[in-house]
Amino acid sequence: MPEHEAGGPLGTPTLEVRDFLRRRREQIAQRWADEPLFRTVFPLPRDEAVEAGKAVVDALAQVADAQRVEDSDAAGFTGVREQLARMSASRSRAGLSITQVSNELAALWPPVDRLLASELEEMPTEELRACTTTLSTLMGTLRVVAMQYAGADHSGDAWTWVRSGDRHTLMLADGLGHGPEAARASTAAVDAVRGRPHLGPAEMLRLLHVELGATRGAAVAVAQLDARSGRLWFAGIGNIGARMREGDRWRALLSRPGIVGVHRPGTVREDEFAWSADSVLFLHTDGLPSRWSPPSDPGTAAADPAVTAAVAIRDAGSAARPVRDDTAVAVMTSSPPDHP
Repeated sequence: MPEHEAGGPLGTPTLEVRDFLRRRREQIAQRWADEPLFRTVFPLPRDEAVEAGKAVVDALAQVADAQRVEDSDAAGFTGVREQLARMSASRSRAGLSITQVSNELAALWPPVDRLLASELEEMPTEELRACTTTLSTLMGTLRVVAMQYAGADHSGDAWTWVRSGDRHTLMLADGLGHGPEAARASTAAVDAVRGRPHLGPAEMLRLLHVELGATRGAAVAVAQLDARSGRLWFAGIGNIGARMREGDRWRALLSRPGIVGVHRPGTVREDEFAWSADSVLFLHTDGLPSRWSPPSDPGTAAADPAVTAAVAIRDAGSAARPVRDDTAVAVMTSSPPDHP
């Protein structure tokens, strides 16, 4: 059986692409770090852009290993879905249209194609063409994954996490309606929370009602965990979903009717709960289908919250009933303790 320059036996085009991605991981990530999509989202230090690129290359290699290069739901993409969504959303917020963001994603393909052609130049023409086609398909699927949560130029959903001493606060906002005005309302909520990290949930909502008064308003939920005492406080106004895992069951945390910045209830209710190492909190906007339920996997508490949120969005939709573009999920767990 013939062998290519790297010394391994020729396999299927998909596995050849997998091996190429693993061998050239560093070079690809370095080249991507200079592309606008990575360079502008991760401006400094450059190493952050390189590491983000490596994560995407690893995901592509995993998808190729599973021989699912046309499947945007392939498990290999799970670990980078939130990163890709963040990158697409960041470029949209910078003023790029969806077409322009898509073009920046497409620009990631040529440098990888050139590396592939250079490394496998001694491969028979037909086999090289098959590898090139496979890589092109895989990169096209990557673009689908990155764009599927960025179907609008502006997202009305926004979240933030802040820390003040032992207290960790997670906030999720859904601006009323859609478009730039909805985004302005939710962004105003983020800015206000970041400026007052010490406030409790009920007090924070009272502040947000004032801060969002010049906007169209938003549904907002705020959860605050005291890591030292193991207590969690929650308050919400509007249709932000909140569910907390307690042992082997899920508890729905209730918000009051209203719109922060427009109509606030006279009394803002703040609930208190015990928090343990196995506890998990989900906050989500109404973009998730009504039939959605949190994962039953007992390992959720130990998983990276970003991965858990990405998997929740992925599993909530289907090809027939995809999750709406304007959708956000924020997750708080005890591990890792430094971020939600």
